[in-house]
Amino acid sequence: MRTLLVLMVAVASPRAYADDEPTIATDTVFLTAVTNTFDLRGQPPDWLPILKFKVNGPIPDGSRIHAEVSYPGKKGWLKADCGYKGNLAGQTSFECDFPKNRTRFVGAVEFAIHLSNELQGKNVELFRGQATVARTAPLIKGNPASANYYVNDDWRVPIGYLSTGRTLELEMYFRGRPGEARPYLFSGGKQVAAPENCGSVNFEPTLFEWWPVRCEFFAGSDSIPKLAPGDYEIRVLQQGKLVRTATFKVNAEGSYDNGIATTNKLGTTRVVIPMKTIVDHVPWDKQAYKAGAFYGHPMTGFAVP
Repeated sequence: MRTLLVLMVAVASPRAYADDEPTIATDTVFLTAVTNTFDLRGQPPDWLPILKFKVNGPIPDGSRIHAEVSYPGKKGWLKADCGYKGNLAGQTSFECDFPKNRTRFVGAVEFAIHLSNELQGKNVELFRGQATVARTAPLIKGNPASANYYVNDDWRVPIGYLSTGRTLELEMYFRGRPGEARPYLFSGGKQVAAPENCGSVNFEPTLFEWWPVRCEFFAGSDSIPKLAPGDYEIRVLQQGKLVRTATFKVNAEGSYDNGIATTNKLGTTRVVIPMKTIVDHVPWDKQAYKAGAFYGHPMTGFAVP
């Protein structure tokens, strides 16, 4: 019988601002380049952005959340209102519906998220980010229309997230579809928990996808243990090989918050941990997080072993 691994801890809190203004949960911002592949002339395709994110805290009545995307020579290229997608635990989800003014531009793009409220006379910038859009070689030789665009998110790969729901949970990212990737929890060299509910996808070493893996940790006894103070290690198997490790510490009060999320005002309730890569099935830029983390908001105090 498997039992939940319950961890009674204090986690990082969303950042607090004057007047309790809404803020972006930085770890929820995702910019995607969507390829338009319908081209009867066989020309290279074009693309449109999709921008998703969550806003912390109450959003005042009459507020409008909107965004814009720019690139060199096209300031304010696209502007859009961002539709409400649901509210959970103090965070509201948004997705921006940009007009279909496509482009073939590749390179650095900039985007910004704003909140306007005419009742309060406010127009504030909640987030500004930078990303790099690239295009693959044609997937079908000799057919330019078979290329794909993507946002290079190599900065995601070494960043892991710990949180507690009904169990201790881990989220991590791989470049390419990782297939079966399973993290195990160790203490003092002994395994104390195994992964469940990780989901799986076919292993595909694609160069233009960044795939999330989310797992819960379960203990294999009849009791419901909690983690004792001490040092812990996560060991990740992918395709049967040890590919990653990460460490964290539970202090005497039961907290495993290392302060990185709070110090960097990420606005997340999750604990950010560095993931050390041992084996690469797909090559990626191991220095990207130093300047590119969270779309140009690198973290103080975060270093990958």
